[in-house]
Amino acid sequence: MNLLEIRNMIGSIVDYDPQVDSYKSEVNRIVNEVVEDFTNRHPWQWSQVDHDVYTMPDIDLGTIGLTTSSTEIINWIASTANKLTYAHEGSILTITSAADTRDNGEYVIDKVEFDTVTNKTYISKLAKPANKIAGWHTATNTAKATVKQRYLKLPIDCNEPLSAGVRNVAETGSSGYRHFYSLTKRIEEELNLRLDIEGYPTEWIPYTHYPEKVLTVADFPAFASDLTITSAVTGTGTPWPQGTYEFKFCYVWRGIEGPLSEAKEFVVPAANHNVSFATRNTATAGLHGLRKKIYVRLKSVGGYTDAHFRDMSATILPEDIVPVLAGTLGCFNIPFFIIDDTNILQAYPHTVTAVAPTLTYLKSLPRAPDNDGHTWMIRLHPHPGGSTFDIAAIPPAGESPGRSATKGMLGLPIRVRYNKRNFNLANDIDTPQMPPDTHRYLVYAACAELFMKHKEEGQAVFYTRKADIELQSCRKRWLTTRAGPYIKGPFNVGPIYGEAFRKLTYKP
Repeated sequence: MNLLEIRNMIGSIVDYDPQVDSYKSEVNRIVNEVVEDFTNRHPWQWSQVDHDVYTMPDIDLGTIGLTTSSTEIINWIASTANKLTYAHEGSILTITSAADTRDNGEYVIDKVEFDTVTNKTYISKLAKPANKIAGWHTATNTAKATVKQRYLKLPIDCNEPLSAGVRNVAETGSSGYRHFYSLTKRIEEELNLRLDIEGYPTEWIPYTHYPEKVLTVADFPAFASDLTITSAVTGTGTPWPQGTYEFKFCYVWRGIEGPLSEAKEFVVPAANHNVSFATRNTATAGLHGLRKKIYVRLKSVGGYTDAHFRDMSATILPEDIVPVLAGTLGCFNIPFFIIDDTNILQAYPHTVTAVAPTLTYLKSLPRAPDNDGHTWMIRLHPHPGGSTFDIAAIPPAGESPGRSATKGMLGLPIRVRYNKRNFNLANDIDTPQMPPDTHRYLVYAACAELFMKHKEEGQAVFYTRKADIELQSCRKRWLTTRAGPYIKGPFNVGPIYGEAFRKLTYKP
């Protein structure tokens, strides 16, 4: 059943289905809450997906420069080695051999400045509670720096990571084919797994945020008042289609997207206008890298309308085609339209043919991820060092974050299996990403919520029981999973490990 059919069935049961937009929105909200709760309740077989996430090898920046200042906060290093990309933001940078030993230590990369002249890399020291460096203690050009990817960020729709390993034989060969063992943070601490040991990973540890006490993107809420949309007549490029739009934005810091702002409506008044976005300078307080990402909804454009938001930065263009524009990151195979931290007014790049804002192009943009600012990460042990050298990008340029067309990175494709988050049901034709036999549970659970809302406690209890019966049926069918090794009783021999396993069936 799609959202419309679910809502009609609920209306039939509740015997109340006014064709009022506010009531439809309320029912849609309840249905989405039930879907999210149901998806998060168990690692259902149908909600598990596999995804290759590429590690990034260590980078030796060699000699770096530290500059002191009495007039500004200095929290950047200068390096002549132009090896870092957008994907290195959030990685750990280690400084050694500084003129003043107090400047040695571990830092997190806040921003890689895309400037081939200065090559500034903005960083924050992990031990600083304010997350900023008041200033380097001694100016020097003898310090050394290396960059390591300590935390591997997982897709934004990951509810919970379930397993990790290497299963991409095409890129690693059969000798690297293996499963990693999962450890909790407590066990990892008890085993004292050192962070500086390099090698082929054998274990992985999940994290819901950076374990170091640093500021995160969630500390900077995106208010709709911080986004202003304007339009003006343009004589070049492709203008935006005339119509009514809604825009949202979020902050992106260290490769992690924060929560979305409230929607802001804007009308393009004529067919010859281009749109511009005014945002605040997020680097005013000396903290760098807090960029702005825009989402759009086609509310009523050229006779077309939809209810979901689209990712305006979904298009990735090769750096040899698109130059670095002011405030628009168009190199290193990263999302094209993300507004830089210091840029307070950015016109949409309507002169770039590949991202010309025609109605056809805007309709082709994918659905914006439902994000609350939470991103799972894993740490691998031992740390896969890898190597960085000039090679052709594998896979092709633009397909994998962390692999640049000009600076090839030979990393590991980590196959992660995780419980996938269902997208928000916004359009009437949207269908829950789960088997049809689970949809009746969604209806009954939503009815129970609505009956409680209408003060019908008897009916609410009745449909709660019906929902529980459907839930038990779903558990019997969709929680039949393979157990781990070393199960007592009869067993089969696994095809890879030769260890014992049994097939377990959930019994309520």
